[in-house]
Amino acid sequence: MGGDWYQGDGFQLLWPYDHQGIQRLKIVHQFNDHARCHFTVRMTEEQAHACLFQGSLQDAILIQKLNEAGKEYWFAGGIYQLEMVVEDGIYFVVVEGISRSYELDIHPESRSFQNKGATYTHVIKQLVQGHPKGDAQNEATEPGATIGELIVQYQETNWQFMKRLASRVGTVILPDLVMDAPRIYFGVPDFSWGKDMKAYSYTMMQDMGSYLSYLAQAAGNESLRLLEADCIQYQVKSKYYYQVGENVGFKRQIWVIYGSMITYDQGSIQYEYVLVQRKAIRRKSKVNQAIQGEALEGKVVSRANNMVKVHLDIDEQHDKAGSWWFPYSAEGNNIFHSLPDEGAKVKVYFPSGIEKQAIAVNSARGSSEEMVSRTVFQKPTTKVFHIPGNTKMELGEDGVLFKKDTVKINLEGGNIQVEANEDLLVTVGNELKLISQKEESEEGDSNKSKSSAMLPRSIKFTAKNMIAMQILMDQYILITNSFVSIRSKKIDFNKVDIPFVDMLTEDELKELYLDELKNDKDMLLRIYNENWSESDTVSAKEIQAVIKAKAYEDPNAIQNAKAWLGKKDQNELQAKYLSRGKQDSEAKSEEKSEEELTIIKNNYVTRYNQTNKLMSASYHVQKAETDEERTEAYNQYTQVFEEMQKSGLFANDAEGKGELSKYFSKNVPEMLYYSRFNFERIVISGQYGSVLMGVFFVATGIIAIVASAPSAGNSVLLWSLMVGDVVWSAGQMYVSLEKLDDLGKGYANTEPEIFGLNQSDLDNLGLLLTAVNLSILAKHGVTKTLDAATDANRIKLLDDIAKREGWDNLGKNFAENLKRLGNRGVGEPPLTNGNFTPEEIINLKNHVIEEAQMLKDVGLTNTQLGPAVAGVYDRTTGRYFTAINDLDGDIPKELHPLLEPRIKNMPKEVHDSYERTRGAGSHAEVYAVNKALLANPDVDINDLLVYVIKPGGKTKPVTDIPFHTCPHCNYILSGFNVLSDF
Repeated sequence: MGGDWYQGDGFQLLWPYDHQGIQRLKIVHQFNDHARCHFTVRMTEEQAHACLFQGSLQDAILIQKLNEAGKEYWFAGGIYQLEMVVEDGIYFVVVEGISRSYELDIHPESRSFQNKGATYTHVIKQLVQGHPKGDAQNEATEPGATIGELIVQYQETNWQFMKRLASRVGTVILPDLVMDAPRIYFGVPDFSWGKDMKAYSYTMMQDMGSYLSYLAQAAGNESLRLLEADCIQYQVKSKYYYQVGENVGFKRQIWVIYGSMITYDQGSIQYEYVLVQRKAIRRKSKVNQAIQGEALEGKVVSRANNMVKVHLDIDEQHDKAGSWWFPYSAEGNNIFHSLPDEGAKVKVYFPSGIEKQAIAVNSARGSSEEMVSRTVFQKPTTKVFHIPGNTKMELGEDGVLFKKDTVKINLEGGNIQVEANEDLLVTVGNELKLISQKEESEEGDSNKSKSSAMLPRSIKFTAKNMIAMQILMDQYILITNSFVSIRSKKIDFNKVDIPFVDMLTEDELKELYLDELKNDKDMLLRIYNENWSESDTVSAKEIQAVIKAKAYEDPNAIQNAKAWLGKKDQNELQAKYLSRGKQDSEAKSEEKSEEELTIIKNNYVTRYNQTNKLMSASYHVQKAETDEERTEAYNQYTQVFEEMQKSGLFANDAEGKGELSKYFSKNVPEMLYYSRFNFERIVISGQYGSVLMGVFFVATGIIAIVASAPSAGNSVLLWSLMVGDVVWSAGQMYVSLEKLDDLGKGYANTEPEIFGLNQSDLDNLGLLLTAVNLSILAKHGVTKTLDAATDANRIKLLDDIAKREGWDNLGKNFAENLKRLGNRGVGEPPLTNGNFTPEEIINLKNHVIEEAQMLKDVGLTNTQLGPAVAGVYDRTTGRYFTAINDLDGDIPKELHPLLEPRIKNMPKEVHDSYERTRGAGSHAEVYAVNKALLANPDVDINDLLVYVIKPGGKTKPVTDIPFHTCPHCNYILSGFNVLSDF
């Protein structure tokens, strides 16, 4: 075996086989291709056979040339192909060698580079890993240049992929021939500059094909534009060696050696080179046609904003920090579009050879073992939408199922089943209707509607603790396991004439039905014959037990009971129904032990106390005026109610009621639940007597008043009281007769009214008339003395304030005005210092009322509107100014000089005399007066008229209800004409 360098004519060869000389040699080396060498050696027969049978790619071939300047590396690689030729008994072996870059071009591989921040250097280094002494040198980009987008190597060798990667940056690759190793230059290396090409022969060519191809790609990008002159190339012959990639001078231009061919034949060595411009080395970007239309499977590792990160199955490892975001598109027509969960299998579809256009299109169901374990996947007619986390949707022939943990909606046939272990919330924007499906009208009846909505046969609500139906906070029906609460401004119970059997509950129907069956001889005989023979001895109780079991097992028991009992006498059925209640109550009154009685007593005390708390909380809810008070009261009510539920003492409200009299002298009224029959018998009939008795007493009173008329004489007071009593009695009579009419119609809880007065109002009015009648016994002297004392105290108090503030004539003027006011008739306009006309006063009142009503109409709440609306009339300008209280209790930001010292320097005794305010100077009348003064700074206060009213509740219209000023405002507006204070 050889192993030494063979010295040829001007070069040397190293390879592992003995030979007798080289006849011919050719070496080809160029960009984007493996370097190849062909040489023919003469051998003996034994040498030729040994080389042919033992030669392989691992055998190294090194060809070099030594000269004064150093070594010239012509070739380095391995054996690619061997061929033995015999001529005239002489053995020749033709050897084809290939550079070690070929090792990168043997096995196709698939992998993805999803980290767009990865550099080109990092990627090409990965391609040569795993090859002994493999290396790649980046000569095309900056060291930190990144790939910028998704790149996928799919069924490509590393050599093919590296060439495609180089084309993305418009460059080429070149195998290195210095070492016997897979070493690649990525881009055009700068080996040397300044050499001149010494050629003895050359050919000039123009590559129009490459020019036109590259021109199409560079369209629109001036930086990539290529001229026709750039595609000129030279094919030269020289006697000197140059390396591929070197920059040489030729024809007064710099050229790059794109390819070389070294030949040796019969002792002569020749060099041929291809020279091109550096711009012409640019290559059109290539795409991998093999990946076009392919769908690669992978696993979702992250998801967000309708995009997913996928660990493709072709990748051994996954870079979480640099994963590519694939847009996700559901399969089909996108009826169901949902991002798959992390860990789910998906497919990534590549519509073209451009990898960044890939999308994740749909989820994969997984391996066959998983499919077998989930039986739902075995039905081809079932469409399944499963998400990890126990969430699924199944569309099948039997129905539709939606499920998430313990929440399930199942549509099967004509039924819908909704299950939830916790809460079920139904929210609608307008209406929620429960109706049955529509029924088509009979054929041939064209006058009738084709369809008519049918009411549901029944609606059933069942709950363990509570059922609530509520409209805002004012009206509700609350059903618990211990009581039923109904609240509304008006509750009507309509009387409907229906058969007695329809008034009974299902349990009551079954009980009466069983009683009838047990007493029916024909039924007893039939049951006996069906279950026993004539020789058997059977008691009546055994037969009745069989009848009861059959009745309860019968799905049509209720319909059969109504049909059977409907044929019976209704009065007789009512009597039996009432007698059953008595028997039950008697059966319950059994003697209990002392221990049981103690437990019942303690439970009752607890129930009694909690019920009182609940009633108190309910009272505060009803009496609340503001939103804050109503919210606080409702929270207190809810807390008390929850405590009642937790106690567990209200599960059976009837427990121990028959024993209460043994412990308490005071009986708490029971909350009774009546059937419609008992409602008429107990509630309606029970009110008839009391109303009729009231009518009788009112009629007797009217007769007595009329009979005593002559005794009134000429007294206007007595005649006025007599007329008032008659009018009151007539109102009582009218209300009582209306109540009797309502009871006859089945309305038990109505409150008839006359002129807005109900029975309770009339009762209070009667008490008032009684008080007036008694008041005539009081002596007029006492009343006058009290009035004089009161007026004297008022005058003295105001006189003291006037002296302290320097108002010399205030006490005198006020006394005169008070005296003059006391002598005026009712209904006349009050006197003011400004002597405003009645028309001006009326106009101001109307303006304030209209402004207050407008504030209500725009939606201000009671809290926002406040308790007062004030208006000021400026007689000099004819303008009106209105205001309301400041919610925060702040005074006006800009105060008139007249008001500012009165507010800020208010005496302590005046300030402390009134506490029901958010802040002195924050009331409506002060704001309105301040507006008027700022609008007309020079106005005389006698030309301003102030009026304050109470706007009332939000739901009530605004009326003329004057509102007196508070002590603070009275002090601040001293000297102003405040109409509402007179």
